[in-house]
Amino acid sequence: MIWQVNERLRMELVERRSIGDALRESESRYRLIAENSVDLIGIVNIDQCFVYVSPSFDLVLGHEPEKLVGHSAWEHVHPEDRPTILANWAQVLEQQQQNTTITYRIRSIRPDRNDRDEWFWFESQATVAGWNGQPVVVIVCRNVTERRRLEAQLLQAQKMEGIGRLAGGVAHDFNNLLVVIDGYTDLVIESLPPDSAILADLQEVQKATNRAANLTRQLLAFARRQINDPQTIKLNDLIADMSTLLRRLIREDIELIISSPPDLWPIRLDVTQAEQVIVNLVANARDAMPSGGQLVIELANVDLEHEYLQQHVAITSGPYVMLAISDTGVGMDAEVQRHVFEPFFTTKELGQGTGLGLATCYGIVKQNNGNIWVYSEPGHGTTVKIYLPRAEELVQSITHPEERDATPGGSETILLVEDEQAVRELVARVLRSYGYVVIEAATGEEAIMIANAVGMSVIDLLLTDVVMPQMGGRMLADRIIREHPTIRVLYTSGYTDTAIVTNGRLDPGMVLLQKPFTSATLVRKVREVLDA
Repeated sequence: MIWQVNERLRMELVERRSIGDALRESESRYRLIAENSVDLIGIVNIDQCFVYVSPSFDLVLGHEPEKLVGHSAWEHVHPEDRPTILANWAQVLEQQQQNTTITYRIRSIRPDRNDRDEWFWFESQATVAGWNGQPVVVIVCRNVTERRRLEAQLLQAQKMEGIGRLAGGVAHDFNNLLVVIDGYTDLVIESLPPDSAILADLQEVQKATNRAANLTRQLLAFARRQINDPQTIKLNDLIADMSTLLRRLIREDIELIISSPPDLWPIRLDVTQAEQVIVNLVANARDAMPSGGQLVIELANVDLEHEYLQQHVAITSGPYVMLAISDTGVGMDAEVQRHVFEPFFTTKELGQGTGLGLATCYGIVKQNNGNIWVYSEPGHGTTVKIYLPRAEELVQSITHPEERDATPGGSETILLVEDEQAVRELVARVLRSYGYVVIEAATGEEAIMIANAVGMSVIDLLLTDVVMPQMGGRMLADRIIREHPTIRVLYTSGYTDTAIVTNGRLDPGMVLLQKPFTSATLVRKVREVLDA
């Protein structure tokens, strides 16, 4: 009997030891998880104070756990987010909701953050539990700062794409109007004597038309619908050529510093567009330093790796040339930076800028498969960084497009196809005034009917708009060329179209006259194509 009691006691002792070992193993396992997790883990009592804080608070945010225990769990939460937390806290306790998820910001005080507070976004889950006989809430917070930033970048990219489509469509329609305004103004000026009283008024109309044309070009650059003529160049050579211009552009109280490695890689870019980007950025930097300062243009060869790609959307890894333009000016807050590339957004006073400078830079860089980003803080200046893909081709000498002298007209027959009646009538009138025989058509289908009626061989040049309903200019040209292989073709368009343009560059063999164009440009281009 006694031995049975002893055996039972021994068995109970073994069982207790086994349970104790299991509890210690479980406790060790959970401690290992809690102390090595990058997620923030906290246990909060009903007084909303921490009773436990995981070491990750120190690792991620710089807060020592022992200094947080006993203090309010919301002490370092962003003030704007506290009402959301308190409302969620009441639901968790009163309704005993499990695993409710909210997102809020917590302050980081890490010393490697330049001793300035920084707010990180966390996705938080709260669960009601019991601890030492008291109800507590276990809170697990996951850092979602990078995810939110990438989501914001993606939304911004989508918004910019939508704005770009709208801007491109507006520019296309506006270009047709500018052709008509400028063309008929030209005709009236040519009919007036040199001493006419209204000549100066008409010249002012032309000046306004030119300014409007510049605006549409900037809109098309933003919308990535501007046709370019890329060359393989080195940016340091281009900036060296521009140095005199840049020093005139800034004031004497601004120090200009240019830094570039001697072995800078080449890039492929339209020279005019490259100059446009540099001038816009330098002018913005100048305006951000009303009391003077330092403007730094830095060039470098960089290989964009996985880390950069994780922080920026819509760019691929590989070798790039970096152009960074930095100023020591007033800087920008986060709200301004969110809108800085949008067309017509400006922080300048009324009449001091169009708000298209950075929008134009954005479109040009994106059209050339690059990336542009702004780094700025109020009172700490601004840096705009541009990354453009390295080119493998041999460097070309930098050349600028030059305007030729006007050439005489001719007597050839031109089939003019344009769906905008005002543009079609103006172009026909101008060409006829230079001696050409012009046959007009409003659509591609009508053009084919007329060509068949008069005979394909009679037509020397097909002058057609690219974007037309039903049958576009490219399809029309292909149909006519099959029957009349020697015909010359000149396209016109207010913006790039995939029918004749790939990535902003004309397909081989295509000749385009961009709208808006002047009467002189029209006649010169027609003669050039006929004589080619």
